Amino acid sequence: MPEPALLAELKKRKLLTVQKRISFKINKGPKFALEVVKEETDLTAEMIARHVFPLSLFQSEPCSNCLPGAI
Repeated sequence: MPEPALLAELKKRKLLTVQKRISFKINKGPKFALEVVKEETDLTAEMIARHVFPLSLFQSEPCSNCLPGAI
């Protein structure tokens, strides 16, 4: 890093501007997929009858539209 006196002189002569740079690094997570899979919110009688519930993906949290106590 150059000395502060030199930086101040360059700023005064408008030969230097200080800029803030923000960067992000993005990686693929463990659940990365090219298509969005619809997760089930409730276990229904139809799912039990068809034996598809063991293969279904369920949301880890209740849906935001559900009323508390409706489950």
